[in-house]
Amino acid sequence: PLGDLFAIGLSAGEAVGRLGCFFGGCCFGKLCSLPWAVHQHGAFRHPTQLYLAVSNLAILIVLICVERFKPPENRLFYLQGALYCTVRFTIEFFRDSPSTSFGLTSAQYACLFGFVFFSIKFAQLFHGRKVSL
Repeated sequence: PLGDLFAIGLSAGEAVGRLGCFFGGCCFGKLCSLPWAVHQHGAFRHPTQLYLAVSNLAILIVLICVERFKPPENRLFYLQGALYCTVRFTIEFFRDSPSTSFGLTSAQYACLFGFVFFSIKFAQLFHGRKVSL
C-alpha cells in the first residue's frame, strides 16, 4: 500500500528534516527561559525544531509498532496524518509564528482541518467502509 509507505517515509523525513531546520536556524520558537532553551536569533528560545523532530520520531515508532499487526491498507497513512496534525497543532503554540483569528496560526487551522479529515478516514477503515480520496 503506497499510502502506508508514505506514512513511514514522511515521519522519518520530517524527523531528519527538522534537525536541518534546527542547525539552519529556521522555524524557531518563542522566547523562553527554560533550562533546555537554545540561543537563536539573539535570544533564548523554545527549540521547536527539536520538539518536532522528537515527536516525528515517536510517530515513526508508533507506526512501526502498528505495522507489525498487519493493519488494513492505508491505516498507517491516516494514523500518521492524525498524529502529525495533533503534534504540529500543539507545537505551534511554542513557535514564533504570527497568529490569525482566535489566537491560532494558519498552520493550526490547517492542522485542525487535517486532523478531522484523517480521523474520519481512519474511523471509516474500522467500520469497513470504502475510503476514497
